[in-house]
Amino acid sequence: MGVAGAILGAGALSAAGSYFSGQQAADAAQDAANIQAAGGERAMAVLRGDLAPFKQTGEEAAGMLLGNILEPEGAQVTAQDVLSDPFFRNLSQIQTSQTLGERAALGLGASGGTEDVLQRNLLQLGEGFRQQRSNEALARQQARFNQLFGIAGMGQASAAQTGQQSAGMITDIASAQSTVPLVEGQASANLIGNLANLGGTALGLYGAGMFGSGGGGAGAGNVLGAGGSTLPGGMSGFSDSRLKNNVVKVDSDEFGNIYEFSYNGVVGRYRGRIAQELQQIKPDAVSEHESGYLQVSDEFRSELV
Repeated sequence: MGVAGAILGAGALSAAGSYFSGQQAADAAQDAANIQAAGGERAMAVLRGDLAPFKQTGEEAAGMLLGNILEPEGAQVTAQDVLSDPFFRNLSQIQTSQTLGERAALGLGASGGTEDVLQRNLLQLGEGFRQQRSNEALARQQARFNQLFGIAGMGQASAAQTGQQSAGMITDIASAQSTVPLVEGQASANLIGNLANLGGTALGLYGAGMFGSGGGGAGAGNVLGAGGSTLPGGMSGFSDSRLKNNVVKVDSDEFGNIYEFSYNGVVGRYRGRIAQELQQIKPDAVSEHESGYLQVSDEFRSELV
Protein backbone atom coordinates (compact mmCIF):
# COMPACT_ATOMS: atom_id res chain seq x y z
CA MET A 1 0.00 0.00 0.00
CA GLY A 2 1.37 3.45 -0.99
CA VAL A 3 1.88 6.33 1.41
CA ALA A 4 -1.26 8.10 0.19
CA GLY A 5 -3.13 4.85 0.67
CA ALA A 6 -1.69 4.50 4.16
CA ILE A 7 -2.86 7.98 5.10
CA LEU A 8 -6.31 7.36 3.68
CA GLY A 9 -6.50 3.93 5.29
CA ALA A 10 -5.57 5.17 8.74
CA GLY A 11 -7.77 8.22 8.41
CA ALA A 12 -10.67 6.13 7.16
CA LEU A 13 -10.39 3.90 10.21
CA SER A 14 -10.46 6.96 12.45
CA ALA A 15 -13.41 8.43 10.55
CA ALA A 16 -15.23 5.10 10.59
CA GLY A 17 -14.64 4.85 14.32
CA SER A 18 -16.16 8.30 14.74
CA TYR A 19 -19.10 7.26 12.58
CA PHE A 20 -19.75 4.08 14.53
CA SER A 21 -19.55 6.03 17.80
CA GLY A 22 -22.16 8.35 16.38
CA GLN A 23 -24.21 5.37 15.22
CA GLN A 24 -24.06 3.93 18.73
CA ALA A 25 -25.38 7.24 20.03
CA ALA A 26 -28.18 7.07 17.46
CA ASP A 27 -29.02 3.50 18.49
CA ALA A 28 -29.02 4.56 22.14
CA ALA A 29 -31.34 7.45 21.30
CA GLN A 30 -33.66 5.05 19.45
CA ASP A 31 -33.66 2.63 22.39
CA ALA A 32 -34.42 5.46 24.80
CA ALA A 33 -37.26 6.66 22.56
CA ASN A 34 -38.69 3.14 22.38
CA ILE A 35 -38.47 2.71 26.16
CA GLN A 36 -40.16 6.07 26.68
CA ALA A 37 -42.92 5.15 24.24
CA ALA A 38 -43.52 1.76 25.89
CA GLY A 39 -43.55 3.31 29.35
CA GLY A 40 -45.96 6.01 28.21
CA GLU A 41 -48.29 3.43 26.70
CA ARG A 42 -48.29 1.38 29.90
CA ALA A 43 -48.98 4.49 31.98
CA MET A 44 -51.84 5.45 29.64
CA ALA A 45 -53.31 1.96 29.89
CA VAL A 46 -53.33 2.21 33.70
CA LEU A 47 -54.81 5.72 33.56
CA ARG A 48 -57.55 4.66 31.14
CA GLY A 49 -58.38 1.68 33.33
CA ASP A 50 -58.58 3.83 36.46
CA LEU A 51 -60.73 6.50 34.84
CA ALA A 52 -62.92 4.24 32.70
CA PRO A 53 -65.62 3.67 35.40
CA PHE A 54 -65.92 7.40 36.04
CA LYS A 55 -66.09 8.14 32.33
CA GLN A 56 -68.78 5.51 31.75
CA THR A 57 -70.80 6.68 34.72
CA GLY A 58 -70.52 10.27 33.53
CA GLU A 59 -71.76 9.32 30.06
CA GLU A 60 -74.76 7.48 31.53
CA ALA A 61 -75.55 10.42 33.81
CA ALA A 62 -75.36 12.82 30.86
CA GLY A 63 -77.89 10.69 28.97
CA MET A 64 -80.24 10.56 31.93
CA LEU A 65 -79.88 14.31 32.43
CA LEU A 66 -80.80 14.98 28.82
CA GLY A 67 -83.83 12.72 29.13
CA ASN A 68 -85.05 14.51 32.23
CA ILE A 69 -84.66 17.89 30.58
CA LEU A 70 -86.57 16.85 27.47
CA GLU A 71 -89.23 14.87 29.34
CA PRO A 72 -89.43 16.07 32.96
CA GLU A 73 -91.13 13.62 35.27
CA GLY A 74 -93.44 14.74 38.09
CA ALA A 75 -92.94 18.44 37.54
CA GLN A 76 -96.58 18.97 36.42
CA VAL A 77 -99.37 18.01 38.85
CA THR A 78 -102.83 17.85 37.21
CA ALA A 79 -106.31 18.19 38.75
CA GLN A 80 -106.82 14.45 38.29
CA ASP A 81 -103.61 13.82 40.24
CA VAL A 82 -105.00 15.92 43.09
CA LEU A 83 -108.47 14.31 43.14
CA SER A 84 -107.00 10.79 43.09
CA ASP A 85 -104.63 11.47 45.92
CA PRO A 86 -105.87 9.66 49.13
CA PHE A 87 -104.46 12.34 51.37
CA PHE A 88 -106.36 15.07 49.49
CA ARG A 89 -109.63 13.14 49.61
CA ASN A 90 -109.31 12.66 53.36
CA LEU A 91 -108.41 16.32 53.83
CA SER A 92 -111.36 17.48 51.70
CA GLN A 93 -113.80 15.33 53.73
CA ILE A 94 -112.56 16.88 56.97
CA GLN A 95 -112.91 20.37 55.50
CA THR A 96 -116.45 19.63 54.23
CA SER A 97 -117.58 18.36 57.67
CA GLN A 98 -116.18 21.44 59.36
CA THR A 99 -117.89 23.77 56.85
CA LEU A 100 -121.27 22.04 57.23
CA GLY A 101 -121.00 22.21 61.05
CA GLU A 102 -120.20 25.90 60.91
CA ARG A 103 -123.08 26.61 58.51
CA ALA A 104 -125.51 24.59 60.65
CA ALA A 105 -124.48 26.49 63.76
CA LEU A 106 -125.38 29.69 61.94
CA GLY A 107 -128.72 28.26 60.79
CA LEU A 108 -127.57 28.18 57.19
CA GLY A 109 -127.18 24.46 56.73
CA ALA A 110 -130.09 24.08 54.29
CA SER A 111 -129.58 27.36 52.41
CA GLY A 112 -128.63 27.37 48.76
CA GLY A 113 -125.36 29.13 49.48
CA THR A 114 -123.92 26.15 51.34
CA GLU A 115 -123.18 24.24 48.15
CA ASP A 116 -121.34 27.23 46.69
CA VAL A 117 -119.25 27.59 49.82
CA LEU A 118 -118.32 23.88 49.76
CA GLN A 119 -117.23 24.06 46.10
CA ARG A 120 -115.21 27.24 46.62
CA ASN A 121 -113.44 25.75 49.64
CA LEU A 122 -112.76 22.53 47.70
CA LEU A 123 -111.21 24.45 44.80
CA GLN A 124 -109.01 26.49 47.09
CA LEU A 125 -107.89 23.38 48.93
CA GLY A 126 -107.20 21.58 45.66
CA GLU A 127 -105.17 24.44 44.21
CA GLY A 128 -103.11 24.75 47.37
CA PHE A 129 -102.57 21.00 47.40
CA ARG A 130 -101.59 20.99 43.69
CA GLN A 131 -99.15 23.87 44.16
CA GLN A 132 -97.52 22.16 47.12
CA ARG A 133 -97.13 18.90 45.21
CA SER A 134 -95.71 20.79 42.19
CA ASN A 135 -93.15 22.55 44.38
CA GLU A 136 -92.11 19.25 45.91
CA ALA A 137 -91.78 17.67 42.46
CA LEU A 138 -89.69 20.59 41.22
CA ALA A 139 -87.41 20.36 44.26
CA ARG A 140 -86.90 16.63 43.70
CA GLN A 141 -86.18 17.22 40.02
CA GLN A 142 -83.69 19.99 40.82
CA ALA A 143 -81.90 17.73 43.29
CA ARG A 144 -81.75 15.01 40.63
CA PHE A 145 -80.42 17.47 38.08
CA ASN A 146 -77.70 18.55 40.50
CA GLN A 147 -76.65 14.96 41.11
CA LEU A 148 -76.59 14.15 37.41
CA PHE A 149 -74.68 17.34 36.63
CA GLY A 150 -72.08 16.39 39.22
CA ILE A 151 -71.68 12.84 37.92
CA ALA A 152 -71.57 14.00 34.28
CA GLY A 153 -68.94 16.59 35.20
CA MET A 154 -66.86 13.90 36.87
CA GLY A 155 -66.98 11.84 33.68
CA GLN A 156 -66.10 14.89 31.59
CA ALA A 157 -63.10 15.63 33.81
CA SER A 158 -61.94 12.01 33.54
CA ALA A 159 -62.18 12.13 29.75
CA ALA A 160 -60.33 15.46 29.65
CA GLN A 161 -57.56 14.13 31.89
CA THR A 162 -57.16 11.08 29.67
CA GLY A 163 -56.97 13.30 26.59
CA GLN A 164 -54.40 15.61 28.14
CA GLN A 165 -52.23 12.69 29.22
CA SER A 166 -52.48 11.16 25.75
CA ALA A 167 -51.51 14.45 24.08
CA GLY A 168 -48.57 14.89 26.45
CA MET A 169 -47.35 11.35 25.86
CA ILE A 170 -47.61 11.74 22.07
CA THR A 171 -45.64 15.00 22.23
CA ASP A 172 -42.88 13.44 24.39
CA ILE A 173 -42.60 10.38 22.13
CA ALA A 174 -42.49 12.54 19.00
CA SER A 175 -39.77 14.69 20.56
CA ALA A 176 -37.68 11.65 21.52
CA GLN A 177 -38.13 10.02 18.11
CA SER A 178 -37.18 13.24 16.30
CA THR A 179 -33.69 13.21 17.88
CA VAL A 180 -32.84 9.83 16.33
CA PRO A 181 -32.49 10.95 12.68
CA LEU A 182 -30.60 14.04 13.85
CA VAL A 183 -28.00 11.89 15.63
CA GLU A 184 -27.76 9.51 12.67
CA GLY A 185 -27.44 12.39 10.23
CA GLN A 186 -24.67 13.99 12.30
CA ALA A 187 -22.77 10.68 12.39
CA SER A 188 -23.01 10.35 8.60
CA ALA A 189 -22.00 13.99 8.08
CA ASN A 190 -18.97 13.52 10.34
CA LEU A 191 -17.87 10.45 8.37
CA ILE A 192 -18.25 12.19 5.01
CA GLY A 193 -16.49 15.33 6.23
CA ASN A 194 -13.56 13.40 7.73
CA LEU A 195 -13.06 11.28 4.61
CA ALA A 196 -13.27 14.35 2.37
CA ASN A 197 -10.64 16.17 4.46
CA LEU A 198 -8.34 13.16 4.51
CA GLY A 199 -8.74 12.58 0.79
CA GLY A 200 -8.02 16.20 0.00
CA THR A 201 -4.93 16.25 2.22
CA ALA A 202 -3.51 13.03 0.83
CA LEU A 203 -4.16 13.91 -2.80
CA GLY A 204 -2.83 17.44 -2.34
CA LEU A 205 0.38 16.21 -0.74
CA TYR A 206 0.79 13.46 -3.30
CA GLY A 207 0.29 15.92 -6.15
CA ALA A 208 2.92 18.17 -4.60
CA GLY A 209 5.45 15.35 -4.87
CA MET A 210 5.97 15.02 -1.11
CA PHE A 211 5.91 11.24 -1.13
CA GLY A 212 8.46 10.76 -3.85
CA SER A 213 7.91 8.67 -6.98
CA GLY A 214 5.49 5.79 -6.49
CA GLY A 215 4.43 6.92 -3.03
CA GLY A 216 5.15 3.50 -1.51
CA GLY A 217 7.89 1.26 -0.21
CA ALA A 218 9.53 1.33 3.18
CA GLY A 219 8.64 4.98 3.70
CA ALA A 220 4.97 4.14 4.10
CA GLY A 221 5.53 2.70 7.52
CA ASN A 222 7.20 5.88 8.71
CA VAL A 223 4.12 7.91 7.87
CA LEU A 224 2.26 6.01 10.55
CA GLY A 225 5.06 6.54 13.05
CA ALA A 226 6.46 3.02 12.79
CA GLY A 227 10.10 4.12 12.86
CA GLY A 228 12.79 6.33 11.33
CA SER A 229 13.69 9.92 12.07
CA THR A 230 12.53 11.54 8.84
CA LEU A 231 9.40 11.54 6.73
CA PRO A 232 9.33 9.44 3.52
CA GLY A 233 10.08 10.75 0.09
CA GLY A 234 11.76 13.93 1.35
CA MET A 235 8.61 15.18 3.03
CA SER A 236 10.54 16.16 6.15
CA GLY A 237 11.99 19.02 4.17
CA PHE A 238 8.57 20.61 3.91
CA SER A 239 8.11 22.92 6.90
CA ASP A 240 5.39 25.14 5.50
CA SER A 241 2.95 26.19 8.25
CA ARG A 242 0.04 25.38 5.94
CA LEU A 243 0.91 21.67 6.13
CA LYS A 244 0.88 21.49 9.94
CA ASN A 245 -1.54 21.39 12.85
CA ASN A 246 -1.41 21.24 16.66
CA VAL A 247 1.76 23.35 16.61
CA VAL A 248 3.39 23.83 20.05
CA LYS A 249 6.57 25.84 20.75
CA VAL A 250 9.12 23.73 22.70
CA ASP A 251 12.47 25.56 22.29
CA SER A 252 14.39 28.29 20.45
CA ASP A 253 17.95 29.09 19.27
CA GLU A 254 19.76 31.64 17.12
CA PHE A 255 17.69 30.55 14.09
CA GLY A 256 14.33 31.10 15.77
CA ASN A 257 11.68 28.95 17.41
CA ILE A 258 11.52 25.16 17.47
CA TYR A 259 8.11 23.46 17.49
CA GLU A 260 6.46 20.11 17.88
CA PHE A 261 3.57 19.52 15.48
CA SER A 262 1.66 17.05 13.31
CA TYR A 263 1.45 17.00 9.53
CA ASN A 264 -2.06 17.23 8.16
CA GLY A 265 -3.42 13.72 7.61
CA VAL A 266 -0.24 12.05 8.99
CA VAL A 267 -0.08 10.09 12.22
CA GLY A 268 2.75 11.05 14.60
CA ARG A 269 4.40 14.11 16.18
CA TYR A 270 7.42 15.86 14.69
CA ARG A 271 9.95 18.46 15.81
CA GLY A 272 11.27 21.22 13.56
CA ARG A 273 10.94 24.73 12.22
CA ILE A 274 8.23 26.82 10.63
CA ALA A 275 9.55 27.67 7.16
CA GLN A 276 7.94 31.10 7.12
CA GLU A 277 9.74 32.06 10.36
CA LEU A 278 13.11 30.58 9.32
CA GLN A 279 12.89 32.44 6.01
CA GLN A 280 12.98 35.75 7.91
CA ILE A 281 16.18 34.82 9.78
CA LYS A 282 18.05 32.57 7.32
CA PRO A 283 16.61 33.07 3.83
CA ASP A 284 19.18 30.82 2.13
CA ALA A 285 17.87 27.82 4.13
CA VAL A 286 14.33 28.10 2.66
CA SER A 287 13.17 27.52 -0.90
CA GLU A 288 9.82 27.26 -2.61
CA HIS A 289 8.82 23.92 -4.10
CA GLU A 290 7.06 23.83 -7.46
CA SER A 291 3.89 22.95 -5.55
CA GLY A 292 3.97 26.38 -3.91
CA TYR A 293 4.87 25.06 -0.43
CA LEU A 294 8.03 26.14 1.40
CA GLN A 295 10.80 23.60 2.11
CA VAL A 296 13.96 23.87 4.23
CA SER A 297 17.53 22.65 3.76
CA ASP A 298 18.66 19.31 5.17
CA GLU A 299 20.02 20.72 8.43
CA PHE A 300 16.57 22.04 9.35
CA ARG A 301 14.48 19.00 8.33
CA SER A 302 11.75 17.88 10.72
CA GLU A 303 12.37 14.81 12.88
CA LEU A 304 9.95 12.28 14.31
CA VAL A 305 9.57 12.74 18.05
